[in-house]
Amino acid sequence: MTFDPSGKDPTYMRTIKEWIDACNKSHADACVPVPVSERPPHEIPTWVIDTIQHCLVPGSSVDRYVALSYVWPDNKGSPDDHLDGKHESLMLTERNLSEFQHPGHLSSNNSLNALPHIIKYAIGFTTHLGERYLWVDRLCVLQNNGLGCDDEVMRMDKIYGGAYLTFVAAAPDNMFSKGSSLEWPYRDRTVRWKTPIATLYLDLKSSKYSTRGWTYQEQILYN
Repeated sequence: MTFDPSGKDPTYMRTIKEWIDACNKSHADACVPVPVSERPPHEIPTWVIDTIQHCLVPGSSVDRYVALSYVWPDNKGSPDDHLDGKHESLMLTERNLSEFQHPGHLSSNNSLNALPHIIKYAIGFTTHLGERYLWVDRLCVLQNNGLGCDDEVMRMDKIYGGAYLTFVAAAPDNMFSKGSSLEWPYRDRTVRWKTPIATLYLDLKSSKYSTRGWTYQEQILYN
């Protein structure tokens, strides 16, 4: 996994960019959200990740952002939520909020060692896609603040509905751990691949991702 946006794009990124470009040209009115600067405050996420400065910045300071939809471990604090079996993976709290706003904080060795693998991947994916700002609940919503967390949860419809696009992490393995199958960058090679779109939807429907109420809601909101 790399945070370096200057690295070579994986081959498949070109295809993804072509899909997005086609979507913007064909039905932008239906898919492209209103710029953040034109939204009322209650429709704007409090924080987003700046994938260039590697820190949190106010959601109101950006014009658009992408979002990550994924599955947390079954039990917060369980072994799955600990990257090495001992140390709990990184999340935003009142205690570390100030640190999260310092440029370079998320790319420091301590943060990299504690970041869930799927979030590292999403940050790298964002930069290779040519986007800068990413919203991830674990790092952008205070996790030990009842009122603050509840307020942000109540705005999930606006946050996901207002994202420029949403990444769905629906792989079958534990994407939090270092041993998961997400590797970056993938080997660069040309692949000819054809499969019915319906098959992809069926795969998503049968995944662990689709067993959660939160992700069901997120699918509705970002579609």
